[in-house]
Amino acid sequence: MSEKIASGVINYSIHIGDQIYLDDARWEGDTDSTICKCQELWLNSYKKVFLQQLSELNIENEKNEAIPKNITIWEEERITLANTFLKIISEDYRENYNYFYQAKAMRTCPNIMILDDHDIYDNFGFHNIDYINRNNFDYFFSEHARICYYRYQKQLW
Repeated sequence: MSEKIASGVINYSIHIGDQIYLDDARWEGDTDSTICKCQELWLNSYKKVFLQQLSELNIENEKNEAIPKNITIWEEERITLANTFLKIISEDYRENYNYFYQAKAMRTCPNIMILDDHDIYDNFGFHNIDYINRNNFDYFFSEHARICYYRYQKQLW
């Protein structure tokens, strides 16, 4: 393809989804995929914050209710997770776009990409749950996967 682009036979390239597979082999039980790495980080952070808030409960109040002293712990952890997710997802794009012939073809003609479910995770966008709860992992992960998708799409202009 890079030779056809160089010779002028191909003027632009349209990528019709599946640019990367963030959920690569997840459905086969592989836990080394990007989404699995991020999900493990999410769960570990959630456990850490939950245990930290549990240890900081003020159980000596008048109504004997459990009230966390610091409610911003999770928000701070989400900022750390966001930065980490962006780095991990960007690694997939860099790895994929650094194959010699693909990189050569992509840098010598205009490119446009169409987002597909696997660019986020299998069946992304087919279920309302993806968009309902903004505090769940699926929403958080998809939000940051789309940010990376847009960043790399913009670099191709």
